[in-house]
Amino acid sequence: MSRALPVARLLLLFLSALLLPGLPLCRLVSPWSGQAWAAQPGDGKVQRLSMIGSYPEEHALVQGVIVPWIEEIREKTRGQLILTYYGPDVFMDDAALFQAVRAGHPALALQLAGRNPRQPAPGGAASLPGGPAGAVAATAAFQRLYRNFPAVQREYSELKLLALHVAPPRRLLTFFTLPGPEAEENPRAAGAALQGKKILCSTEGAALLIRALGAEALSLHPARWQAEALRLEADGAMLSFDFFQAWQLDKLPLAESLPLELGAETGWLGMNKALWEALPWETRRTLDGAAGEALGLRLAAALEEAAAENQARLAGRLMPESLLSKAEQAAWNAAVETAAREDWLQGMSRAGLDGAGKMLERLRHFQMESVREAGP
Repeated sequence: MSRALPVARLLLLFLSALLLPGLPLCRLVSPWSGQAWAAQPGDGKVQRLSMIGSYPEEHALVQGVIVPWIEEIREKTRGQLILTYYGPDVFMDDAALFQAVRAGHPALALQLAGRNPRQPAPGGAASLPGGPAGAVAATAAFQRLYRNFPAVQREYSELKLLALHVAPPRRLLTFFTLPGPEAEENPRAAGAALQGKKILCSTEGAALLIRALGAEALSLHPARWQAEALRLEADGAMLSFDFFQAWQLDKLPLAESLPLELGAETGWLGMNKALWEALPWETRRTLDGAAGEALGLRLAAALEEAAAENQARLAGRLMPESLLSKAEQAAWNAAVETAAREDWLQGMSRAGLDGAGKMLERLRHFQMESVREAGP
C-alpha cells in the first residue's frame, strides 16, 4: 500500500496533464521580478482593476502603448483581467500615486517618479543631466542600473514592478527672447540672463535646475499651465516636448528653446503587491509576460516619437538658433549638472546609501553602452 499511493498520485498527475494541458506541473519564474508562482487554478472570476497615470488619456504614450497593452492583457486572459486607465487628477493628484498603489487604491499606476515627493531616490540618478538625448537609450541604461544595483530594486520593492522608463529630455522654453552676449569671450554667468524670471515646472528635479539657473520655479501641474501662465506672469516652462499636445499647451507664448542639457524624468509602472499575489497564477503569468524591459522600451519609444513630432510642429514658433554662445551653453550646462549631481549625492548620503558615486559612474558607463547599441 505504501508504494501504491505514490504511483496513484503520479497517475493522477499524468491524467491531469492530459485533461488540463494549461495546468503546469512545475514552478514558473519571472526573470524580471525574480518572483515565482506556485501552480494554482484560477477561479474564473473577472477581475476589473483601475490604473491611474501621470499621463493624460490623450497622450501618445497612453493611446499608442497603454491602451493596446490593456487590450492585449484582456485578450490573453480571455477576459479574466480588465484594466481601465485614468489620467491624472481624475480621482487623485498623481503626486500621491506611489503611496496610493502601495495601499491598493488604485491597483496599478504609471507615474513620473519626479512627481513623487519622496524623492530623491537611488533611481533618480537616471534623471540627472548628462545622460543620453534619446529616451530609448536612456531607458535601456536605467534598466541596467535596476538589474545591477539592489538599492534601486529596493526603491520599488513595495510594489509589483512591471516596467521602468525614461522620458525625453527636459527643455527650458522661454516666453521671451534672451539678449545676445556682449562677446563670445565674456560669457554671462549661469543665471545672469534668467535672474528673476519665473519658470513653470511640475517636478522637484526640474525646480532644482531652474533655481540653479538663477530663476524662480513655479511648481504647478501641467494641466493648469495654460490657464495660469498669464496670471502668474510666467516667463517660461520646463518640460519635455511629448507633453505639449496632450496638455493642450500650444497656446503658451513660446519664443526660444534653450540648448541646455537638463536631464529627463524617470517613470515606473507598478501594481499593488497584495492584489498581484491574489490574482490566479495564469493571470499573473500573462501579465508578467507582457511586462518588463520590453514594455519599458515601448513606453520610451512612444515618448520619443511624440516629442519629435511636437518639436517639429512647434519649430516655426521658436527661434531657429539660440543667442546663447557656445561658452555660455557650456557654463550653464556645468552649473545645472553640478547642482543636480550634488543634490542627489547629498540625498543618498542622508539616506545612508554607500557607494552612490560609484553607482553614478556605472550608470554613465551603461548610458554610453546604450547609446552605442542604439546607433545613429
